Amino acid sequence: NFNKFLELEPYSELAGTVRNMLIYLEKIKK
Repeated sequence: NFNKFLELEPYSELAGTVRNMLIYLEKIKK
């Protein structure tokens, strides 16, 4: 599960940025 990977990511700030970017990309695809 990719979200699990992000939760375990030690660089949580970077992980949050990546997650937000992925959410943004999902929104613009629709």
